[in-house]
Amino acid sequence: MKTWTGRSLLSAILVLQVASYKHECKLPHYSFQEAFKVFAIVPQVIPVAPKAPLIRYYGDYKLRFGNRIPVAVTNSLSLYSSWPNVDANALYTMITCDLDYPQFYFNEGVQFINGIIVNIPGANYSRGERIIGYHPPSPLPGAGDNRILTLVCEQKTGRIDITTELILRTTASRAKFSITKFLREFKLSNPVAGNFYRSRQYACPPPGKENNDCCDINCMK
Repeated sequence: MKTWTGRSLLSAILVLQVASYKHECKLPHYSFQEAFKVFAIVPQVIPVAPKAPLIRYYGDYKLRFGNRIPVAVTNSLSLYSSWPNVDANALYTMITCDLDYPQFYFNEGVQFINGIIVNIPGANYSRGERIIGYHPPSPLPGAGDNRILTLVCEQKTGRIDITTELILRTTASRAKFSITKFLREFKLSNPVAGNFYRSRQYACPPPGKENNDCCDINCMK
């Protein structure tokens, strides 16, 4: 049985209020760290917000801390990611997770892995090594928004040895992944950068019926 604290319940209510806003692609102007609290990511998923924003694009769409990006655009891995204050001599881990698959906003404690890249030299994540390859978000039709979170953490103890056992174990827990446990296991730093967006599968009306709030074309780039 799920136990909700007053704080987590209030955060969920705030999130649902934001998600039900009619023009929900036009978000209020939060600071990026405030957005992580408004969308119930801090402290429900990670204890502290990232130090800096992660700059990331899917096609022409830029992540904007809770904006909506069409599912079709996210089928391919973003080819561009960067963040400030990168240490060129450090190694980083990049984790992308769906916080709401399969249940909208009620997966507190576990996440679905969309991809994990480790041993990234500096900000050159194309040279990183994949523990789990990219799996596009797959929100359930009509189930509402899924929050898709990407975090970057520094590998404080150096290179991560990618073994067959690690790949199999992580893949087996793909639908019940814990970001916080993974960070502890590999002694990763708190997130040095991060960003997130929302995506959903629309249950659109039959062709010809007007509904301006239905389809992905309304989403903010």
